[in-house]
This record gives sequence, C-alpha cells and structure tokens, in this order.
Amino acid sequence: MCRLQALKPMAFEEPPPMTPEEKAENAARAKEYSRLKMVEHRAWQTDLQTKLDLKMAAIAALPEELRADCMTFHISEAPPLNRNIFTLTPPIKDFQKLQQQRRRGRKGAPGTRTRMR
Repeated sequence: MCRLQALKPMAFEEPPPMTPEEKAENAARAKEYSRLKMVEHRAWQTDLQTKLDLKMAAIAALPEELRADCMTFHISEAPPLNRNIFTLTPPIKDFQKLQQQRRRGRKGAPGTRTRMR
C-alpha cells in the first residue's frame, strides 16, 4: 500500500440500528460499569483518607519540637519541576555529558552545529 492510499479516508458501513432490547442492555451495562467504578473510587478515597489519618496521628504522637518541623514542607525534598523523564528510548551512555557539551558549544559534540562561512 502506498502512502497516498493510506491517507485516503476508509469507506465504512453504518452499523445496523439497535433494537430497543439491545439499547436497554447497553444502558444496563453502562449503569453497572459506572456503579463499579464509583465503588472503586470510593475505596481509593477511603484508603487515602486512612493513610492521612495515620500520618496525622503519628505526627501528633511526636514531641512538640519535632511536630512543628513535620508540619512544614521542605522544598528540597520535592522533585525538580523541570525534569525530563525519557521513556521512548533505552538509556544513552553518557547522555548528560553530551548534553552539557552541546550546551557549551564544544566542537565535535554530537548535535552541535557549526557555521559555514
């Protein structure tokens, strides 16, 4: 198949109209799915709330001088906001060094461009 043929819209047939019984069955399935997803969501919320309650109980059990430190957020513990997570390719050996060289503009570093005069 050539590329132009792949770009053309495909012809498709309209599905046959659903009977009222099929519509009712689909509606019942959708309702059951929604109900089960809500049960799952509420279980997740309950689990999260339990963890938060346990955390607050553990902090309350600490001495006063340590409790104040636990209630503050330390920015140094947060992940950097500008980090890149590469997942489409396997790790490239010495990638960070190559990036630094490219940023500094060293000659011969992969990905750098030199001007032709």
